[in-house]
Amino acid sequence: MTIGATVLLPKGFDEHPNARYPTVYALSHGDVPFGFDTDPATDTPRARAQAADGGLKTGYQFAQEWQGDLPRFVAITFEQFSPYFFESYVLNSANNGPWGDAITKELMPYLEKKFRLIDQPYGRITEGASTGGWESLALLLHYPDMFGGAWTFNPDPIDFSRYQLTDVYKDANMFEFRFNDWQVADRPFRRTREGQPGLSVRDLSKLEAMLGSKGRGYYQLAIWQSTYGPVGEDGYLN
Repeated sequence: MTIGATVLLPKGFDEHPNARYPTVYALSHGDVPFGFDTDPATDTPRARAQAADGGLKTGYQFAQEWQGDLPRFVAITFEQFSPYFFESYVLNSANNGPWGDAITKELMPYLEKKFRLIDQPYGRITEGASTGGWESLALLLHYPDMFGGAWTFNPDPIDFSRYQLTDVYKDANMFEFRFNDWQVADRPFRRTREGQPGLSVRDLSKLEAMLGSKGRGYYQLAIWQSTYGPVGEDGYLN
């Protein structure tokens, strides 16, 4: 099978053929790094407000700075699809396959040679939020000799004692939280900033079961289970 990447080159790359560049591996959902976009029509007031709400800039704003005075480096996103999600979670796992080895031993050396990247740990940084946040930390922890650091923002759960709001080692199940002997409530999976529950773990599980059986709903709970869990006897998630 083939794997790939999207590579964003710095200003002056062709004009400096002997220069080598550090790399930020921007872990996301396979998009263009940092939403790079040269179309001014996308830079609407609404887009700016939505980006600013997350402490970011629009893809167009970033493109203007990238082509301006930003420090020169290369930004790369991976194309790393799984049978259970549109990301493999960048590590070797029984269900998703040997993605960690494919990325670090095949894809990255190829990219470093083709795009004149610095092939030392100090020249490799990972970055990401949410799924990408988990992946940025996972690469650093599992391949510590390859990367010089990581910027990890609001990652997916990295500890089974805080698996979202569940302690896997102590709680009876992920769906319910028991206050006491007579009070039980559904666990929220997503809440507003004011604390209003928007989606429960139970509802998300039902949604994924409707989307596809045996973990093939191509959604959040399935990819977590496929990353951590074994393969079942029928070849699907156990």
